[in-house]
Amino acid sequence: GSGRGMGAMGGATHASMHHLHGPPSAPGGAEKLQQPHILVMILSCHHYAQHWPELRKWGEATHPGGSVLILAGDPRLDAAYQLSLQDSLLLVKSSDAYEDLPEKVVRGLQAIGDS
Repeated sequence: GSGRGMGAMGGATHASMHHLHGPPSAPGGAEKLQQPHILVMILSCHHYAQHWPELRKWGEATHPGGSVLILAGDPRLDAAYQLSLQDSLLLVKSSDAYEDLPEKVVRGLQAIGDS
């Protein structure tokens, strides 16, 4: 991304919270978890990838027991998104540039809704 308007950590620390769905055990769809589960979605870009470990730690400290995902864009993806729980990374098929942040956020929320 261009990184314009973002300090080393600034702009990348905006978090979005969303309830995760449990496994699709009921006919016709996914059940909600019994307890709400916090998801901290940290908006970032590949330009600041060297800070992702620090951002993950920040997210874990902010909501202990929650899940943390770094959201970044990659217009070269074959699919709409690529989710790696092991790496706490959600890539969406979108530009990673700062000026395209709204599209990246919408695509990230759509991916979480699909998961």
